[in-house]
Amino acid sequence: MEISSDKPQLPIANENLPSGKLQVLREETLALRDLLGLNLKRSDFIVDPSLRTLAQSAGIKDVLFLAIDIEGTTCQPALPSAFQLGISILDTRHLQTLISRHLHDARNDDDDGETELQSILQTYNFCDGTPTYCLRAQRRLLFGDTEELVAEEMNARIQALIAGRDVILVVHGGKNDLRFLDRIKISIQPLFTLDTQKAAQNPLQLLKRPSLESFLTTFEIPFISHSFHTGGNDANYTLRSLLMIAVIDSEGEEGLSDEQLALLGVIRGIARSAIPEDRVKKSQVIEGKGRRLTRLEAKRRKKERKAMRKLARKNEMEEGPVNGCSD
Repeated sequence: MEISSDKPQLPIANENLPSGKLQVLREETLALRDLLGLNLKRSDFIVDPSLRTLAQSAGIKDVLFLAIDIEGTTCQPALPSAFQLGISILDTRHLQTLISRHLHDARNDDDDGETELQSILQTYNFCDGTPTYCLRAQRRLLFGDTEELVAEEMNARIQALIAGRDVILVVHGGKNDLRFLDRIKISIQPLFTLDTQKAAQNPLQLLKRPSLESFLTTFEIPFISHSFHTGGNDANYTLRSLLMIAVIDSEGEEGLSDEQLALLGVIRGIARSAIPEDRVKKSQVIEGKGRRLTRLEAKRRKKERKAMRKLARKNEMEEGPVNGCSD
């Protein structure tokens, strides 16, 4: 698998710097702890009224984590002629089964276990654009499939996926994405919205909000360097990053139960599960073709420049000395 050689590092605080502003405990971090049953009595309050009902139950809350990512020129006054809406869903009901297996079943590390972890995150890439645009998106997609839909159909599809469930929306600095959802009238109505950049600030002691690629590199989450800016890929990467934020936030804490330790092992396994092998191979083929085309284009341009220089020299010889300065 190709991993970017230029690994961006997270802007983590230096121990010698003042800590007052570096240890901000944001409500996103508190909410993530409560939703996964990892609060460990570190917070005795619920920061958002919409989560109070959920917080009355112990352990993992019965919710869907729904990560979104939108690709396209969505900040222009006019709606874009083509865009992608990627979503990735984690149903916490599936975590209980995996926790039990993690505690009691020695098979959780075999190939079947890896395949199951890969499938826990249900990823979709909805595309509104020309057939060529959507085909290109599908070729770059590492998780799930691309579906050609207009905005109204996307909304209906999402409503069917989340029907009857409480939803926690997950974004990576997604303020513009949320605005665009409103513009195209897609209503998710989450109980809470988690921004990974904010949720990570305290656990990782961040000085500024990092890129998605920085998260993946630091968290040792598998990724392919040219796979970004495809809706489904980035949504999947965002959800994996959120899981690793929860792991780092709770690792090393005293008083973790066996179930909580198992949960951390499970969500770490999900976050770091391999990209499906067939998608990796397809991506490598596509990237190889792209590189060959780039090299051919470079050769073509070099040949054109050489021809232009040759023509210029020929014209100069035919025109004779400049300004009549001959011997």
